[in-house]
Amino acid sequence: MQFILVIIGFLYFQPLDAFVNMADVDCGISKFRNGRIVNGIDAVEGEFPWMVSLKFLRAGQSGEHFCGGALISKRWILTAAHCVLNRRAPQIQVSVAEHNLLGADSQQTKLFRVNQIVMHPSYVTRQLADDIALINVDGDVQWSDRVQPACLPNPDADSFAGLLATVAGWGWNDEVKNGGKRANTLQKVDVPILANKDCQQWYKDEKKSLTIINSALCAGLENGGKDSCQGDSGGPLMIKKDGRHQLVGVVSAGIGCARPRLPGLYTRVNHYINWISQTVRF
Repeated sequence: MQFILVIIGFLYFQPLDAFVNMADVDCGISKFRNGRIVNGIDAVEGEFPWMVSLKFLRAGQSGEHFCGGALISKRWILTAAHCVLNRRAPQIQVSVAEHNLLGADSQQTKLFRVNQIVMHPSYVTRQLADDIALINVDGDVQWSDRVQPACLPNPDADSFAGLLATVAGWGWNDEVKNGGKRANTLQKVDVPILANKDCQQWYKDEKKSLTIINSALCAGLENGGKDSCQGDSGGPLMIKKDGRHQLVGVVSAGIGCARPRLPGLYTRVNHYINWISQTVRF
């Protein structure tokens, strides 16, 4: 689930290795039972209550999903910068509590217009560095069992290497050339987080001239088969600790989808906590 190369409340710190809560309610808690994860399956409805769909609005048409994102407070969504590049606020609609894009859960879904898009000031088009952005919506979301904020990692958190993470989205179930199609029901898959040096070696072994920078992280399997893909960009990569989900990565880039030794690339969220906290205080 990834873009093929071709998160206002107060700031609340807990001890190191815990999380950052930017909302006025407990963060990272799913009140719905989690299902199994095998090669990417349907998420349980309400399993990731911070998950949002970003929809592109065209004249005379309903919004069409193009990227994911995650609620971090009542008015702010964290996503990828490449998702909102060259898009204006009136062109985007944010859908919360959505599970099936075909509208099967429309009574739960709420739509918000966008007030403001804030891309990281250092983001450069089609580059991996600083691929992160914030979206401000035009009204407070109402917290419920199906609408909750995600926790952010502590800025001093470690590399997360060796941990099993979950990525969720409505992206393609395979590369288009392999017959892949976009999922209508929210999908999830488990992928291990790699040390950057190991990820760099894999890419080097596959003769891919891509530098894995410190503000990025990799997640995937050496043999491939599990990944994010096109349409999942901007969505959350999450770890679960002490019963809470922490948003450690944002789906950013990659070469193809689920290819061996070419793991997905994610923006490393803990590198951007200061920028996020400064931005949401506007």
